[in-house]
Amino acid sequence: MTPDLISKHIDVKDYPQHLLEGVFSCRFNDIIYCRFKIPLRQGKFAFMEQALSDTSESHIVIADRHRLLSAWRNNPNSIVPELSRGDESAWRRDRKFHEAEKGFSHGAGNPVPLADPHCRFILERGLPVPALSFTNGITRTIWLLANGAERLPVHTYNHRDAQLLQRGIGHRSTSPVAVQTLFFQYAGAVLPRHLRYKVESKKH
Repeated sequence: MTPDLISKHIDVKDYPQHLLEGVFSCRFNDIIYCRFKIPLRQGKFAFMEQALSDTSESHIVIADRHRLLSAWRNNPNSIVPELSRGDESAWRRDRKFHEAEKGFSHGAGNPVPLADPHCRFILERGLPVPALSFTNGITRTIWLLANGAERLPVHTYNHRDAQLLQRGIGHRSTSPVAVQTLFFQYAGAVLPRHLRYKVESKKH
């Protein structure tokens, strides 16, 4: 989202624990977004966003790089084994890598949407291990990994899936965050005045 589309922006105080850097509203449709600031190599950052809603069941999980890679490699049915079992050189050779490069190049002014992975547990030598797959966002994920991200926010559609992701790949210093919770926490600060009463009414 380019700066001219932003109606109002506020900083979020818990950064960098959940990588949540700010919340802003769109000037033309009153949709609220949260923006994530992800540290990369050499002091650089990538920016991602998630739309917030008072009816959403979605959650955000902060994935740990090493746990994510381990769980992705555990998936015996990966549709992209050359990526799930690959390294930085393999990721950069992917035919769509340049698309993510272009998407992330816009920075904070136009953040990239979160990826949608999901996690299940399979038996390996008689013990349960996480196995990761993606609904979408593989290219975004390998771009972040190739550029040195140690933690990255991901999206999931409900509380149960968030708990599985947290157990399988979540960073141990964080816990899943509900999109609805973020909406009610910050909507009053960034929504136009005529919409704030509705938010306050739903909270009570």
